[in-house]
Parts: sequence; C-alpha cells; structure tokens
Amino acid sequence: MSAAPAAASVYTGDLSSATGGIDGVGEWISPGPTTIAWEVADNATGWHYKYTLTTARQEVSHFTLETSVSFGDLDIFNEVGPFDGIEIKTHLPGPGYPSMPDDIFGIKFDETTGTTVVIEFDSRRIPVWGDFYAKGGLNEVWNAGFVSGDTDPFAPPANGSVDNHILVPNSAVVPEPMTLSMIVVGAIALLRRRRR
Repeated sequence: MSAAPAAASVYTGDLSSATGGIDGVGEWISPGPTTIAWEVADNATGWHYKYTLTTARQEVSHFTLETSVSFGDLDIFNEVGPFDGIEIKTHLPGPGYPSMPDDIFGIKFDETTGTTVVIEFDSRRIPVWGDFYAKGGLNEVWNAGFVSGDTDPFAPPANGSVDNHILVPNSAVVPEPMTLSMIVVGAIALLRRRRR
C-alpha cells in the first residue's frame, strides 16, 4: 500500500481600497475601488505567483512587488503579463514613486498596460508577507500595511491577509527535487550508521 501524495499548498487572498486594505492617492482610491488578488501555489519548480491588480480607470504604468534584498534575476522565471521589462533593485520615493510610503526592494514590472493587470511568474523563493506599489498617471496605490518604517509580519503563509500585507517571494530557496532527495538519502544513511 502506498501513501497518498501530499496535497500542494495554494494560498489566496485579496485587498481592496473599498474596505481599507489598499491606500493611495487619486481616482484609484476615490471614487475607486482598486483591488489586488493573489494566488501562490507550490509546484514542480518551486512556487507559482499570480497577482491581479484591478483599477476602475486609468491604466497601470508600473507595478512593484517587494522581495528580499538577495533576490536577483535568476530567482524569477516564466514571467507572463502585460509589461515590457522588469527591474530588480531598491526603489525609492521620488519622481517615479511620488507618494510611496518608504523604500522598497523588489521587482518592478515596467510599462504595464490595462486597468486589470495580471502578472504571473515562478520562483524557488518561498512566500512571506510583504508589500506592493503601483502607479498610473496621477494615481498611486499600495497595501495599507506598507507604511514608513514598516516591519512585515512574521506569520506563516496563509489564505487571506495579515495586517494588510500580501504574499511575496522571500530569501529562502526551495531545494530542487534532486537536491532534496540527496539530503533525505544522506540523512537516512547517517541515521542507520549511528544505530550500528
């Protein structure tokens, strides 16, 4: 008799300006509403991340997603969405981010189009709670938990939201299946050796 395969983890959540989960300036807030929904699922390559940002008017020009500072170009693959490029670095409040509450290190999906932007990608980085920022014309939005001096929640990934944060890729890397298999085999061999 064989054991049933473990169920894949899938986490979903959403925030809305109508319920106070999203802050910002411009028509995306009033009259609004603006929403962001996410789905994060483990898969054969690590984790699949999907974000859907919906505004009532004015196209989104860029969408920035927080990551850990060790996140780099090799940590994101299979990117899909209405954008022309990505930029991974520290993004500072200023001309491109006039009302952003604080610095954010992460992925900027640049030159996005549409009032509904769906961005998907894969990463070996595990999900943790973090922030987002988006801009289009004079409109800007971010999760209400993204404030100056923000400390992201340390709670484990779950459905919904924790303190108005969203799930984003972290610094820990999910081992590749072959690496994980080697670790398990090595641990079993070590345990058997100790029992002798």
